[in-house]
Amino acid sequence: MIEEQGTSTDPSGRPGPRPIAVGALSAPRWIRLVPFLVSSLLYLSVFFAVFAPVPLLLLRYRAGWRWQVSALLTNALIVGLLGGLPSAGLFLATIGTCSAFLPYALERFRGRPDRAIGATVGAMMLAVLAGAGGMWAVSGRHPVRELKTAAQTVVQKLREVSGTPASQWTQTPEELQRELLVELPSGALILSLLLVWANMLVLTRVSPGLGRNVVGAPEGFFKRWRNPDWMVWPTIVAGFSLLSDFGPVSDVGINVFKVLMALYGLQGMAILAWILDVWQVKGLIRTCLFVLIATTGVPLLLAMGFFDLWFDFRAKFRQS
Repeated sequence: MIEEQGTSTDPSGRPGPRPIAVGALSAPRWIRLVPFLVSSLLYLSVFFAVFAPVPLLLLRYRAGWRWQVSALLTNALIVGLLGGLPSAGLFLATIGTCSAFLPYALERFRGRPDRAIGATVGAMMLAVLAGAGGMWAVSGRHPVRELKTAAQTVVQKLREVSGTPASQWTQTPEELQRELLVELPSGALILSLLLVWANMLVLTRVSPGLGRNVVGAPEGFFKRWRNPDWMVWPTIVAGFSLLSDFGPVSDVGINVFKVLMALYGLQGMAILAWILDVWQVKGLIRTCLFVLIATTGVPLLLAMGFFDLWFDFRAKFRQS
């Protein structure tokens, strides 16, 4: 609980602060029922699935963990009815773990939301592995074989959608399938990282009190955030995996390189947000610029984040 100014009175009759739930917003009680449906709809929409944990997280801070667990199980049931049992299991392992573990991680790493995000991503990966192992134990369906089948299906769909004759493809279907499977670990980690990071930003924007009193991060933390300086060297070493094929070593290096560059991409987004603040770009124009650059200028964001160690873009823009 946090203390906010309200109209309640203490025993002496003087007005005093009224305790409210952390991050709560003024809304009727029936609003608590909205997360029992919205999270599953966001998840099934695919395009907005990254924001599926937001209703559950807001419910956790408005009404408590019991309401959150009830809403989570209800949404998982809806996903299972509409998308099947595997989809419900993936919903629980990803969206469920994010919404349930992130509040604990924020309390554990108070003042360091970046560490809380990392711990939540790790918990999501463990939950996915546990779910795959449970599926194998219960149904006898081997996770690796299922992944190979899924990769084959994805390649076939890509060939159908592209409409390009097979003779014009630069890679055979088998090579594409192997590439998908090799880069699956980094892809899963990056998607999980973006999911947790995005929900953290949405929470702190929707309820500033949450950022101050629960996250414990100083104002503008995400705009000033940067990776440790030493991380540039493993990134460079892993980048050599893209130059030649060293077998399994290159496969590991490619995954490490992509995850580290994703972290530099987040640093680039932090620099972009800081620059927009310096230029006093606000409102709809700021949102449109941010979305445009974040979706079409990914190489620019990666370069800004990676070379920030040497150029310190925020300091240069501050001077200009």
